[in-house]
This record gives sequence, structure tokens and C-alpha cells, in this order.
Amino acid sequence: MSTSKIDTALGEACRTVGEKWEAKRHCCEDTVRQSPLVAVAGAVAAGYVLNLLPVSRIAATLLKILITLLKPALLIYGAARVAEYLRESCPSTPKAPELPAGNVSVPVGNP
Repeated sequence: MSTSKIDTALGEACRTVGEKWEAKRHCCEDTVRQSPLVAVAGAVAAGYVLNLLPVSRIAATLLKILITLLKPALLIYGAARVAEYLRESCPSTPKAPELPAGNVSVPVGNP
């Protein structure tokens, strides 16, 4: 799969995720407008739970993992781009001559 196809697929995936995010956001806004007391109680409960968790350590660990995984991902992406560039810029290799169809005897050995 070429990188242009990958870029197209990633762009389509981002658009799809964005559309779903907007739909969920509108649904959440409607729910909050219908029952604001429940929304405030949920926010307070979520804040209490987040206060109990070591959020800074979790975020730092996730950032370290992301940075660790980003280096090989960039290397692979760069290699794919170089391969695509070389495929487009270099002339194609000459093809082998086609063999004639049918029963053709080929001499074997030294003449």
C-alpha cells in the first residue's frame, strides 16, 4: 500500500472520527440541557475520582510510552516515503524477454 493511499485512508478515518465526535457532543449537550442537576452531580463525582488517581504519574507514563513508540513509527513512515520517492524517480527496471509460446526446445550444455 503506497503512502498516498495511507494518507487518504488516515484522512478519511479522521473525518469519520470527527463526525462521530460531533454527534456524541450534540447528544451530550442535549442530555445536559434536559437534566442539568444530574450532569453537575456526574461532573462532581468524576472530579472526585480523578482527584484520587495519580493523574500526573499516569500522564507522564503515557507520554513516555508515546515518545518511545513515536521514534520507530517515524522511522517506518520515513522509509516508506523514501521507497515511494525512489520508485517514482528511478526508471523501471528492464523486463526479461518473453519466451515464445508452445513447445520450444532449448539446447542444454556447451555447443
